[in-house]
Parts: sequence; structure tokens; C-alpha cells
Amino acid sequence: MSWAELTDCRCFYELTGDGPGVLLIPGLGATARVWQPVVPSLAERFTLLTPDNRDMGRSLARRPVHTLRDYTADLVELLDHLGARRIHVVGMSLGGIIAHRLAADHPSRVERLVLISAASRFTPYLSEIGWLLGQMLRHFPRDIYTRTFELLGCGPLTLDRDPSRLQRLAAEELVDPTPRRALGRQLRALLASAPVDECQPIAAPTLVMSGRYDVLIPACYGRQLANSIRGARFVEIPQAGHNPVSECPDYVARAVGGFLADGRVIEPDPPASAPRRRDGPLSAVTAAN
Repeated sequence: MSWAELTDCRCFYELTGDGPGVLLIPGLGATARVWQPVVPSLAERFTLLTPDNRDMGRSLARRPVHTLRDYTADLVELLDHLGARRIHVVGMSLGGIIAHRLAADHPSRVERLVLISAASRFTPYLSEIGWLLGQMLRHFPRDIYTRTFELLGCGPLTLDRDPSRLQRLAAEELVDPTPRRALGRQLRALLASAPVDECQPIAAPTLVMSGRYDVLIPACYGRQLANSIRGARFVEIPQAGHNPVSECPDYVARAVGGFLADGRVIEPDPPASAPRRRDGPLSAVTAAN
């Protein structure tokens, strides 16, 4: 565990593994811990840099964030602090949107780019989702907010396999809660940020990944994001919602690792077939018709 004394924050980060460098950027309200499901596998091939964003987790803000460029300024300064001139960048959710901005504004610093559960711009649908999250944060008790947020971000097949998931995550959040004001500042910075300009083409080879059941940033926006980046590849993960890293970590680790290593795009396995139903009392009627 280490801290870097940056201009606008005291930034917490961890370095894990050995190999080419990979910067992993967490999403809304999340810390470096969000990457834990894929860290052991990726650390066998890469050196992973996992920071807490400014004002989140163990990173202390000296100035509040106002736009996504405040986050990218911190990350570039962190790379300078570590002597990393060029690095692979992976971001999820808000972290993916930050990563997209980082690649647009600082193309010389990004080797390959992976954007998970991200979008290129705020549509009316996404603006309404942002407003809803803000109202939830303001009015819901913390455990209900966490359970609702996780439900919106969770694929139904994931929850069906693990019915206690929401209750467990809500209990974990109560042990070390992210302050409401810090979450609110992060959400306002996201909503206040302009999209990446089309005049700023992304130079890095890019993979965009979306979960089929993501309602927070639906997969159609991931596909649009990929289409806006020349040469980008898009993968839809059949069983996932907004957080594929925790829902299907084995696949995400293989897919991210393969793309960062040599540009391979590993397609997800098809979802398991639904169990066959026994004939019910209506089967005879259906057959007769």
C-alpha cells in the first residue's frame, strides 16, 4: 500500500504483479477493491496499478473534483510520480468514461485501452439514470441505496445464482461506507463533463465490453462507443449486468489479458441453456391447437 502526494490529492494506490503496466480505474463510488476478482489472474502477466480515485476510499482530496479532467489530471500526475511514460488503461463504469477521456487528452500515455460498461456521451436516458441515482443517494437509507444500486447493476442470472448477493454487498458497504457527499461530488462531476470531442480521435487499440443486462449504461451505448473509435472492437457479455468484473471474473480476466497482451478478442461463452420444463397441464391443449 502506498500514497502519492499529488497536487490536488493524496492518492492511495497499490502495485501488484509483474510484467507490462496496467492502470485499472474504478467506477462510481468504488475503490481499487472493485478489481479484486480479476487481480490474481491478471497479476500473473502484468504489473497492476490500482488507485482510489480522488475523494474515494483512502485517497484524500485537497481540492474537490468538478469534471472528469480533474480525475485524469490526478492519474497523469500519478504516472509521472511512478515514472510510467506509457501504460495499458482499463476502466469500468465511471472509470471507463475517465479512461476514455484520458486516452483522448493524453494519447501518448495509453498503450491499449479497455472500456467496460461505459458510454461516449450522456443521452437523455443516461441523464435520467444519473438523476435517479442522485435522488436515491439523497433520500434512501444507506443500506437501501446500496441494495437498489446493486440491483440495478446486477444481471438477473447473477442474482438468481447468488440470491444473497445484494444483502451481502449492503452489509459490506456499511462496514466502510463511502461518504454521501463524496459520492454526490463524483456524480456531479460526471454529469457536468462534456463528452469526448470527435476531433480527438483515440489512437490506442481499444476493446469495449458491455453486459447484456446492464440497465445503468445499456449495451447499446457500449456499441455506440466502440463505433465512435476507429478500429475498436465490441464484446457483449451475455450473462452480465453493469459489473462484469464481479459477475464473470474468469472471462473478464481472460478477455482483458488477451487483448492487452497481443490484441486478441476472446468472445464470451454462450449462456447456459435454460432447463427443460416438464409438460404441464396446458401442454395437451397447446399440442391440440
